Amino acid sequence: MDRGDVRQQKSDEVVGMTARVAVRPRITQASYHPKPMNYPGVSSRPGDRAPALFEAGRATPRRLGHFLYTTTDFESTIGFLTGVLGFKVSDTSAGMIAFLRCSEDHHNIGLIKAPVPFLHHTSWQLNDLDAIGQGAQNLLAVDPQRSVWGLGRHFLGSNLFWYFRDPAGNFAEYYADMDQIPEAAEWECRDWAPDKSLYAWGPPVPPDFVHPGDVDAPVVAGLNVGTFASFAKLNGQVPVVGVVAGRCFAGNAALLGCADVIIATKNSNIGMGGPAMVEGGGLGVFKPEQIGPSQVQHANGVIDILVDDEAQAVMAARQYLSFFQGSVSVDEATGVT
Repeated sequence: MDRGDVRQQKSDEVVGMTARVAVRPRITQASYHPKPMNYPGVSSRPGDRAPALFEAGRATPRRLGHFLYTTTDFESTIGFLTGVLGFKVSDTSAGMIAFLRCSEDHHNIGLIKAPVPFLHHTSWQLNDLDAIGQGAQNLLAVDPQRSVWGLGRHFLGSNLFWYFRDPAGNFAEYYADMDQIPEAAEWECRDWAPDKSLYAWGPPVPPDFVHPGDVDAPVVAGLNVGTFASFAKLNGQVPVVGVVAGRCFAGNAALLGCADVIIATKNSNIGMGGPAMVEGGGLGVFKPEQIGPSQVQHANGVIDILVDDEAQAVMAARQYLSFFQGSVSVDEATGVT
């Protein structure tokens, strides 16, 4: 907790999750006023066309809503989230899936029991069904292969969904209309049958959504995934910046090495082999903090810009990217309009 100058950092070694906990004012979203819709026997906009017809353009997500992780120790990870971080369990399914909240949203973190831990997807809130559709149209106009699964509605959380591949090849979800659970609400956490775990309606679930092929590939390094090809396509098109805060090993380090410039915080550790790989190679047992510390990687040229913390890393990245924006007017440079 952050009480004055006191902060706490908590880690779950099973799922590889580190949480920096701080007390902050509750985030209050600006209200969204739903567009009028007609229903059988109810005319909400007599004589008017649907407003969504005239809202072409970008569909900007309101905020990051939740993550979904896999974990090799389902019960221990739930215990970490509830007992250490104060999350509440909203719903579970068959001892394999759990959704937990730290806000009024039905879930801010989802967990799936799996043989290996990895980030399954991120989820981004949009205003409504039309915003999801507009966002999907914009993405698919650039690359029709980015659609993964949708449109549909989940049973757990009740939210509308459409999943895509982000530029790095990971799953990303657009969602709207999620269940809300205020503190004073009487909510029954239930364990649902497996057929309720994925969706209430929608297209058939793609096989690689529930069993991604890039987490158990029968290869030595596991680096033959689409992520690196997608990353390489950016070469010469845009400046590519790698930012590291904390541990960065194995495939993450390989991807980082492809960046044009690497910015890292002083608490970073970068290495192609993490503790498990080093020990497996018979080189001894080392703590993560002993492998590729920032002072070594900065001195040998791996890290281009070394900063104190994540806030400084963001500032450095923004300054670096500003060098590529071309000439700007005085008004643009100062923000004066």
